[in-house]
Parts: sequence; structure tokens; C-alpha cells
Amino acid sequence: MKYALNILLLILTLVSCKNQSNSELNKATSDKNAEVETLKFKQIIFGRYCGECDENCAPMFRLIMDKNKPNLSADFEDTYFSLENKFEFKTDLKQEKKLKIANEIAEKIPVTLYNWKTDKERFGCPDCTDGCGYYLEFIKKNGDLKVFDLDDFEETENIPKDVLEFTHFLAERIDKLTE
Repeated sequence: MKYALNILLLILTLVSCKNQSNSELNKATSDKNAEVETLKFKQIIFGRYCGECDENCAPMFRLIMDKNKPNLSADFEDTYFSLENKFEFKTDLKQEKKLKIANEIAEKIPVTLYNWKTDKERFGCPDCTDGCGYYLEFIKKNGDLKVFDLDDFEETENIPKDVLEFTHFLAERIDKLTE
């Protein structure tokens, strides 16, 4: 009798653990889907800055996320290096191809950055090795501002993998936007 009771308790324990694991898995999956759905922006500014450069050293782009008419503009005046760090987006980029590239960047921004715990962060040592740095700033739909300086140097230890992959993607897309 005691043996049968122990087997019954073991079976009940295993069944309850299995049900708990499935519910936790479903919750984690739905949380991840909820996170992806929240990647909504009002505006995104991104670009590359290179300190050891002669011209067009800091092209910056601004994508205003208006569902009726998104707008992409550029600052090719290297204002990134000014003391005020105020961009001057004087060049309107109305080409559909360039707008598509900017939207691809917005879609690839990792959840890691979107949900980063601080409003401003520097990953690695951008532009320290004459390899340029990458700038990303966005305003979420709720008004929160996030600003990031990104390094694409592979050996840097404090860069999350998805952020490094995004930085490589960003570098490629900026090359296409500046062609």
C-alpha cells in the first residue's frame, strides 16, 4: 500500500511539473511576442562618425515615423562633431529606395536596445581604433528617448551579440544610403 502511494505521488508530481513547464513556455513565448510588437518609434536618428576623416565624416539620417507619410532626411554637414551636437537635417531623401533602407534599419533594432535599462549607453569604444563609431537615437511612441554609441569591433566583450550583429547591419545600410 505504501509503495502504491509513493508511485501515485511520483506520477502526480511529474504531471504537475509538465503542466507548469508548458504554461511557463507559453507565457515566455507570448511575452517575447509582446516585446516585438512594442517596437514602435516616433523618430529614429542613425549614422556613422569617423574622427580620422577628410570629408563626409559623420553622415546622419533621421527617419520620422509618420504612418501617412514617413520622412527621411540627412545631415551631411558633420554636425555630429559640433559642441552642441545638434543635427541639421537639411537634405530631404525622398527616394523610395532610401526610405526602404531606413525602414529596414528600424525593423532590425534589437529588443535589447529598445528595452535597455538606461537612456544612454556606449557599447565598446566607438571610433577608438580609427574604425568609426555608429550612432543610434530613437524616440519611442511613449516619448522615451534612447541614445547609443555603438562599436562594431568583434573583440569587444561588453557588446551583446544581437547589438553587434545590428551594428554590422547598420554599417552596411549606411554604406548604401551614402552611395
